[in-house]
Amino acid sequence: MSKDVSRRDFLKGAALSALGLGLMGGSALAEGMPEGGPEGMPAGGPPPMMGGPAILYNPGTYQSEQTTGFATVLVTATFSETEIVDVSYEVTKTSDQDFFPQFEDGLKSICAQIVEKQSAGMDVDVVSGATLCSEAIKNGVNDCIVQAGGTVEGMTTDYTVWRNKPEDIDESLIADAGEYDVAVLGNGYSGAAAVLKLTELGYKVLVVETQKEESFNLLGGDEGVVNSKYVQEHYGAPEVDPVEFYNNWMLNCQNYANPGLVMKFAKYGGDSLDWHISRYLEQGGDTSNWRVQFHFENEGEGEHVLEEIGAYKFYKPTLRPEQSGVAKVNRAYCVEQGTEYKWNCHAERLVQDETGAITGVIYIDNETEQYYRAKVKAVVIATGGFGSNTMMKNDLLSDIMYNKQAQDTSAGMGMRDGSGVKMAVWAGARIEENPPTMDGRQTWLNSRPAAPSYGYPQGIFMDYTGQRFMNEFWGPIEHRGFPTFYMNRELMFALYDDTLPERLEYVACSHGSTQPSASHLASIREKMNEAYANKGTLTNIGDLSVYAGDTLEECLGYAGITDAKVIANMKKAVESYNACCAAGKDTEFGRDPKLLFPIEKGPFYLQVSAGDATIGNLMATMGALWTDSEQRVLGENWKPIPGLFATGNTVSGRFGRDYFTPLMGVSIGIAVCLGREAGLSVDRWMKDELV
Repeated sequence: MSKDVSRRDFLKGAALSALGLGLMGGSALAEGMPEGGPEGMPAGGPPPMMGGPAILYNPGTYQSEQTTGFATVLVTATFSETEIVDVSYEVTKTSDQDFFPQFEDGLKSICAQIVEKQSAGMDVDVVSGATLCSEAIKNGVNDCIVQAGGTVEGMTTDYTVWRNKPEDIDESLIADAGEYDVAVLGNGYSGAAAVLKLTELGYKVLVVETQKEESFNLLGGDEGVVNSKYVQEHYGAPEVDPVEFYNNWMLNCQNYANPGLVMKFAKYGGDSLDWHISRYLEQGGDTSNWRVQFHFENEGEGEHVLEEIGAYKFYKPTLRPEQSGVAKVNRAYCVEQGTEYKWNCHAERLVQDETGAITGVIYIDNETEQYYRAKVKAVVIATGGFGSNTMMKNDLLSDIMYNKQAQDTSAGMGMRDGSGVKMAVWAGARIEENPPTMDGRQTWLNSRPAAPSYGYPQGIFMDYTGQRFMNEFWGPIEHRGFPTFYMNRELMFALYDDTLPERLEYVACSHGSTQPSASHLASIREKMNEAYANKGTLTNIGDLSVYAGDTLEECLGYAGITDAKVIANMKKAVESYNACCAAGKDTEFGRDPKLLFPIEKGPFYLQVSAGDATIGNLMATMGALWTDSEQRVLGENWKPIPGLFATGNTVSGRFGRDYFTPLMGVSIGIAVCLGREAGLSVDRWMKDELV
């Protein structure tokens, strides 16, 4: 690599306007954005890049509270006039799902890296196993930078600027990486499935993955599909009509999804799971730590698990294999067959000929900063979403960003910088405006996804005026919170009575539902007794924080609710709802009759949300690029860009308004299935079988 023109010098000078605006993986939050949308640069605007223009700060110490979904991280950053002087963090709220003490040294190293590099961008490594907390620290520092008045020359409020194709990379910086049949960008679930299928088919495959091999981490584990022979044989899963599954999926999507992709998942999802785990099982892999969700072995457990709510259907069980072990076995096979993995490398540009056809990919080695060009016949983009790219979120998720309330955030999953989407757009791809997200448009409560919407749906929900406002038990769990998206969420209530543990047996087998085991229900009863014994004290009951009392009025008194009109409205709401229960028909909001549970047996338990019911918390973005049913990326006139394919969370048309789970784990299930199908489509394209 030329010593005269480094990668950073090149980015700083030649491509700042297109790449330096928070685009190369900057993951600042848009905290403090004025209500009603960004007017001027939001407080979470793009962070400065390493090597960029000089920054002047307002000296002082600034703080930013970030949420990971399972932990709350308070980030503190101190600035002089010219530099970041110190960074520290404190985990103020946590669960074992997200933060363990052994991660502390690694997270402290992130703080040191930020001070050393004067940046919280992609060149600051996250801690394997604590990705979300790592990104929370980086996001918090970026927020503090803006609080301190940090600016970068060339910063813009035109959130579409990322769509502009940047200047070509200097040829003197690019080395030859050789020729391959196919390059797969990203080695997550969908990318790895595409790689495995293409390798099986005999293609010479190049894999470009931004993570390091020694710390490679897959997120999640539940692999939700129907009609897996393995799950049927081992756990008694029923045979499901693929047409029924397809129609139910499209109902959830309001027919907005890509019919061809959905039908492939309906038909081939079970086969793809069996194929995915087959080598691991053939080699005698340990399955003792595999789990299955919503499979009950004790008599009487799970008998009220819901297979339908209204018009919506749900399916069980879901297998959770040990995904890292499965991935290692499949990857070893691919390596044996000649597939080449480029770890700790980041794909930067697609190469096209004069007709627009894909002829190569340019990537960079993150350690050596050397660019490489690989010649290929096809590229599969499997780089994930854009949840950590503030500018792309402001542009593509305008409904979320423009409708945020004071308590809302726009946190995004780390490492998902939207680079694959950007490269495709620069190559002429069409993109979806306001694509689906995982949890971004549903209510989060107490810094975690309130997957049962806002609290448990077995009770009733009331707004700040004390009036019931929705069908609490709407079918798709992830969609229940939609009514709260366009309403004031500063003060909200949920009310339950003493029958809650029995009612919690009625849950859909969806992601976010807690399996109603006897031990779980007994723990809920124990916590309810504790809450009642400590009346007047806010007590946690499962996913709730409640005040207990013998009457609604007593609960309200403990909660400090004194407005006579609100109290009258709440009493009226309970009476009206109970009348619907008695009549067996919810004439207010259409709740499924079998789920009309009256609120009448004391003690009562009141949940009060005062500014902690938030939207905009992105576990992931679930689309951006439009493809056809072969997952060929569509460009001008909605026709495929020759040689360009996409799969996984880069692809639109899998979900509708937002993510949903007719069974647990469909995000991984559909990723593996359509990743494999992408490999098959590339094969058909290479054989000139596609029109």
